[in-house]
Amino acid sequence: LPDSITEIDLDCFFGAKNLKHIVANGVTTFKGNNVFYDCAELRDVSMPKLKNVTASAFKNCAKLHEIDFGENLTEFKDSLFSGSGLMRGYFPNVRMTANTAKEVFRDCPISYCYIPNVTSLSEGLFNGCEYLYDLTIGKVTSMYSKSLAECSFITNLDTSEISLIG
Repeated sequence: LPDSITEIDLDCFFGAKNLKHIVANGVTTFKGNNVFYDCAELRDVSMPKLKNVTASAFKNCAKLHEIDFGENLTEFKDSLFSGSGLMRGYFPNVRMTANTAKEVFRDCPISYCYIPNVTSLSEGLFNGCEYLYDLTIGKVTSMYSKSLAECSFITNLDTSEISLIG
């Protein structure tokens, strides 16, 4: 997409069956849910200036393996990558301190996720992510229902400051 495009609106690429690659260097904001929902062939996304996402933006993008959002993204939304093929996630500035953004990575083959400022594992956050083994997060203060369900390979999780298990 041309650098002049800074926003992508509701359902813009919903179900675009032949879309494989997106480079959108100017995009900072998604306005409305489902922007790339069900783009079955989408494989990689580069949006290094992206700051704001919406719910289900990449839901069911089964072949989506690589994303580059730079370091501007500060929050997740519900089902952002749910059912996608995302294998690695690097989100150094995303913060979650309460049960917001549910099922963000549900049923993804993600094995590595770097979210050092997250201290609350929201409902279903990594539910069904059976390959997740390398998770870098802050000191967990709260965990909600099914946040790590079926994540049998996680070996290191600091819960020394946990005060709530939902």
